[in-house]
Amino acid sequence: MKLPTSKKRAFITSPPPTKPVKEQKSTTAKKTSRKSNTDNNINALGSDEYKDLIPTREVILDAKNKLVISVKRGGEIGLPKVDIRLYVTSDQYTGFTKKGVNFDLSHLPELKSLLCDVIEECSDLNGDNLFDEFEDEEEE
Repeated sequence: MKLPTSKKRAFITSPPPTKPVKEQKSTTAKKTSRKSNTDNNINALGSDEYKDLIPTREVILDAKNKLVISVKRGGEIGLPKVDIRLYVTSDQYTGFTKKGVNFDLSHLPELKSLLCDVIEECSDLNGDNLFDEFEDEEEE
């Protein structure tokens, strides 16, 4: 293909297409074995994925939704993090959603204290126990 480059009508030609060259296998090549990451290889990097530090816990919300609570190392320096995420099972999508929270493990005792306060306040709300409504539904 020729392309005009200036008013003088000079033409530049593109090089013809090249065919890929196939490498031929040598029958005399010496076979070498690769060391796995578990061998004494100092420069080997571990997996980028952190494993759960404790078994995951689930809170079933209904037939299609559940909360999954996990603790694993994460972030830039690999500190333990708590992840509470919504897991959905439906015809269109099955898996984790963006709904959820992720925070450092050091904040878990404060969250536990706040949740206990909320439970206590809901139990004593104007003399009515809000949890009685849920217990009645489960018995039916």
